Amino acid sequence: MVWDIETAIREANKTLKIKITLERKTQRLCLRGMMPMPNDSGMKRQQVSLGIHADKAGFKIAVAKAQKMSADLALNQFCWEHWETAYRKNPETIGEWIARLERDHWSKREKTNQTLTTWTKDYAAVYGKLPQHKGLTLPLLKEWIRLQSEPGTRSRKRWVLACSKLARFAELEGAETLNELTTYTTQAVKVRELPTDELLVKL
Repeated sequence: MVWDIETAIREANKTLKIKITLERKTQRLCLRGMMPMPNDSGMKRQQVSLGIHADKAGFKIAVAKAQKMSADLALNQFCWEHWETAYRKNPETIGEWIARLERDHWSKREKTNQTLTTWTKDYAAVYGKLPQHKGLTLPLLKEWIRLQSEPGTRSRKRWVLACSKLARFAELEGAETLNELTTYTTQAVKVRELPTDELLVKL
């Protein structure tokens, strides 16, 4: 039987018998349940994105984290500091997201001269120009793509490629719309006028 993430999540939520449930958000796994508000203003049903890929390996980690969170809640030992990297509802800084993306990027591929060159040229060169201290949002990425590159250029294509990767990794809503900025502009082709029949006769 072929393993399926959605089936695995449903089965886990049935068999774990805890108040924390597993969920899938695009290509990442998250936890949902009643958790304390960060300002100690009571309990509220909230979602915590784990930043873990929705695959078999990630699923096993997510199950363990769900059990850990459930135990902490039951023992009144829950602390947001242990989950803060995933919890923050406000966008994290661009610098933080880039660092997290780079770790994820190299966890999936070997570092060779070619892969290092590709990362440096196509991604790091772009990321280094972004305002590291600002929150990561889609409008900000679009603004910087327009500021740093001209339509129809290789630079624009590289900026869209790098920013799209970052936006998808951060699961920004509408990340796919960045591709619309790649569109190459085509210069109007000047068509050479052919001589008329009358002119040909004169010639």
